[in-house]
Amino acid sequence: MLQGNIKKYKIIVVIGDFILLNLSYLLSFLTIAGAHQFDSFDFSLIYIINFSWLLFVFEKSMYKITNVTTLIHVFSSFFRTLFFHAIFTFVSVSVLYKFGFDKTILFINYLYFIFLFILWRTIFVYSIKRLYKFGVKYRNTVIIGLNPNSFQLMRHLKSSFYLGYNFLGFFDDNYVPIKNKNLFLGKICMLEKYCKENKVDDIFYTLSLDNKENISAIMKLCDQNFMRLKLVPDFSGFLNKKVEIKFYNKIPILTLHKEPLENPVNRIIKRFFDIIFSSLVILIVFPLIFPIIALIIKLTSRGPVFYKQKRAGRNYKVFIIWKFRSMTLGNNKEYIQAKKEDARVTKIGKFIRKTSIDELPQFLNVLMGDMSVVGPRPHPLKLDEEYKMLVDQYMIRNWVKPGITGFAQVKGFRGETESKWKMHKRVQYDIWYIENYTFFLDMYIIVNTILNIFKGEKNAY
Repeated sequence: MLQGNIKKYKIIVVIGDFILLNLSYLLSFLTIAGAHQFDSFDFSLIYIINFSWLLFVFEKSMYKITNVTTLIHVFSSFFRTLFFHAIFTFVSVSVLYKFGFDKTILFINYLYFIFLFILWRTIFVYSIKRLYKFGVKYRNTVIIGLNPNSFQLMRHLKSSFYLGYNFLGFFDDNYVPIKNKNLFLGKICMLEKYCKENKVDDIFYTLSLDNKENISAIMKLCDQNFMRLKLVPDFSGFLNKKVEIKFYNKIPILTLHKEPLENPVNRIIKRFFDIIFSSLVILIVFPLIFPIIALIIKLTSRGPVFYKQKRAGRNYKVFIIWKFRSMTLGNNKEYIQAKKEDARVTKIGKFIRKTSIDELPQFLNVLMGDMSVVGPRPHPLKLDEEYKMLVDQYMIRNWVKPGITGFAQVKGFRGETESKWKMHKRVQYDIWYIENYTFFLDMYIIVNTILNIFKGEKNAY
């Protein structure tokens, strides 16, 4: 499937999904209330359902290229999106319609929507496949170059039917043994004759871009024979991650780290959620927890209720982090991490550290904008100074706001990092989070953090 068709199919599935979403609500109303009560149909809820669907599905999950045309991606993305959509809608209804709204209508609505969505998307995907099988012409494609990059590209072209390519084989002046010898079509000098005889549509060039004469000759061949040339730069020698290429006018710019939070829309969504979530915690949880914990801390050990420490935030801007004090006084050496059975930890300190209650005051940091609910955990400044010299890419963690919880923490790398490899893994997970941020990922981390609190974490001491 070519790029133009991809956009068309995306438009089709977006429109189809919204039609089914609204049809499901109408059917659920008719099922519960009946057609004779249609004059009492509440159109305001339609706006809530559509707005929340629009909010969640465009969080880079539902309408990616692969998610449009492969059933596994379609259904996994759909049920993940539907879960958060349902929570948002039920909470909105509970707040806006305290009395007089039958929530059974919403429940039936989701049952209808699940059934109609599965039916519609299954028909759509298999229709696309049949179009390519019986009607739509695949584009004949060859690859110039025999190397790991070209083999990986071949596997992708052959496995991704929706791209619309029919892979024919390789050309290269140096033969490299391959499993299917029939895929080696010859040396580059044989390219022109083969392309004309086999009506090749696209050529992928995966060799070094230094050979300008070679590339110019292939470009001329393509221009004169209605073929498309696609250059595939090889970054495998010095990059082991996804990169992003943008164009400033006609100048290609290679970005070594993809940063979704550089998108202003993503930053607004994340900040909006941080304000709402931290405000709810402060208004609902603080009045219940704070007086009790504060009183126990004062009664069981000498010193203040809160522990304050300098930490580094986004772009290494230093701020003061707040925690419930969990250690005895006189232990202010920032670079000494808490260890298992640490004598400095008080009795109440063991409990609040195990249950993460000691982190609750950091929701004030979130509300003030120094932190986020989810992000890389901020380390003491002396720990930063120590590990930035030992762990590659360590300081990338400070490209975003630090969080109360993070991806590394839910993956088991919470607490003491007594060895270099543990800090290295934590940094890897933090960088992965920075490069792959979505609103849904934040929800996943928050839910798993709460589950881990109730299950108990072995590294929380």
